[in-house]
Amino acid sequence: MIKLNNKGQTLALFVIFIPVIIMIGIYVVDIGICKYNKNKLDNINTLVINDYLDKKDSITEDEVLKLILKNDNEIESEVNISDDKIKLTLKKDVKGAFGNIIGKKIYNIKSVYTGYVKDDKKIIERDE
Repeated sequence: MIKLNNKGQTLALFVIFIPVIIMIGIYVVDIGICKYNKNKLDNINTLVINDYLDKKDSITEDEVLKLILKNDNEIESEVNISDDKIKLTLKKDVKGAFGNIIGKKIYNIKSVYTGYVKDDKKIIERDE
């Protein structure tokens, strides 16, 4: 009986599957980066709206924008204040792990919240 040498076959399979495993790893890291930045935008949104609702008689729209930029200066923001309600839209372009390699901003992340006072309680709602 002749015994075949399978070492070459194992090496070929290894070489084929390594790029697949690396791409799956990069994808997982990219999703983590996106989730982190989405949570960061949500936190900034609630922080700014909470601050506005505490000081709504004395705070201006420019001060709201300054507070947003103080937390992260790469955010595009839109502030709508009307009828004692504030609607805050934050957007950010994120590169991700693969985007850092090729130098492109791949993911667009958006966070929209509305805040108002009802029955002496602060209400902050996510709009999406």
